[in-house]
Amino acid sequence: MINANRRGTRASRSRLLRGTAVLLGTATLLTGCATTPTSPSWPIVAREPDADLPAQARMYDTANLEPVHTEHAEPLGSLAPTAASVKENVPNISKRGRLIVGVAQSLYRLGYRDPESSDLIGFEVDLAREIARDIFGDPDKVEFRYVESRHREEALRTGDVDLVLRTMTTTRKRQKALEFSIPYLHIEERLLALKGSGIESVADLKNKTVCASQDFPPGMVADLLHPKRILQTRTWTDCLMAMQQGQVDAIYSDDAILSGLSAQDPDTQLVGTSLGEGYYGVAMAPPGKVVEPGAESLDEDDEHVRWQSEGLTRQVNRTLERLRDSGELDQMYKHWLEQYLGPARELPAHYRTPEESAALTKEREEYNREQIPGIEEEKGGE
Repeated sequence: MINANRRGTRASRSRLLRGTAVLLGTATLLTGCATTPTSPSWPIVAREPDADLPAQARMYDTANLEPVHTEHAEPLGSLAPTAASVKENVPNISKRGRLIVGVAQSLYRLGYRDPESSDLIGFEVDLAREIARDIFGDPDKVEFRYVESRHREEALRTGDVDLVLRTMTTTRKRQKALEFSIPYLHIEERLLALKGSGIESVADLKNKTVCASQDFPPGMVADLLHPKRILQTRTWTDCLMAMQQGQVDAIYSDDAILSGLSAQDPDTQLVGTSLGEGYYGVAMAPPGKVVEPGAESLDEDDEHVRWQSEGLTRQVNRTLERLRDSGELDQMYKHWLEQYLGPARELPAHYRTPEESAALTKEREEYNREQIPGIEEEKGGE
């Protein structure tokens, strides 16, 4: 609970917060760069437990939820870089003349709008520019498109973007639907709570309400945290606003996302120990034919039809290996994240064997049959 004297300090600025969300809600983002991160001025919202829930949010009583157990199978490795040229790896992207990347636009330090310049900046934005640099020799030959977290896979499989750099953890389940690079960031699952709330660990969540985004099935959150209620929201900033208003007691996510929220509200803090760990990877569609908007046929000569092959994954891994070996990835981490996440953790670089690739191909075939019964073979399992 928030102390009574805090209510006066947390002035009501909810209208400003909602206005900011609308302002950032563009579909296609322009490129830009900045060298010095600037913290957005986060509006402080008054405590209003009876206020309307954020748009598209839903409250669940955990007593009515079936537990959803998470899959603990270790993800398989990625695809190793080869000596192939850029044009051999990504012929259609090279021909197009720009890389199309799905990103966030309001995740502080990862992908967000600089409040002074309005440029899109952040750790993941810089990574996208480095991938473009290795393809075109120019880090600015990249088009950023805002992709909601819940639409990341769809954006890849429909060809709206070439790759997604948006807080996507590599898992064995996701590998059935997507291809992933080697890791670029280690993350841990944590809780964010208001200072002085009395919440220090999962044990304090009994009879409490926890917020999580639509990425997390409420049954999974219930099984892991055992709160009384779960608020599921469209965005993480909606979770922060709900906690400021007193509608939820804690937020569940990974430390990269939560530390960005905490940096914008000094009355919050990460609490408890790690609830799990993982790695962010660059996500791409699996090998197969992807149809872009405007295509009139599945003819691969059509400019709107492209092969999202293993070459893009190998090309991205070539960039990540370069950044690791040169120390540039460590420098990028220090610039954007070390202040909030501490020293960088060592990142594995596991590449899968032919046997693992064969096993994954079989899993993907089964996944596609389950998702789209009777899908035509000529559509490449998409």
